[in-house]
Amino acid sequence: MEAMRVLVVEQDATSRDTTTQMLHAMGCVVTHARRIEDAFFLVSHQKVDMVLTDVWSGVDVYNGVPIVWVNAPTPRAKTPQRLRRQAVRYLARQGAA
Repeated sequence: MEAMRVLVVEQDATSRDTTTQMLHAMGCVVTHARRIEDAFFLVSHQKVDMVLTDVWSGVDVYNGVPIVWVNAPTPRAKTPQRLRRQAVRYLARQGAA
């Protein structure tokens, strides 16, 4: 089975690194964008299976790629455990976990 290609949109380096480590541990191939506008460009120019972001873009799908919005009401709530639970639920629905 081919690894899921996940584009992580995150400005904060610590959050980006934590999310990337978690996704790599799940067997995903991860690329990054700092802004949602950059993510839209990347989705248009490379193969991506899912966008994972904490930035509300106003859309749930872009160019056929689902955009998963990870909401954390406070910086403390954006823990690796919470991100992992949200990503695992999504990936399980997609058959990747």
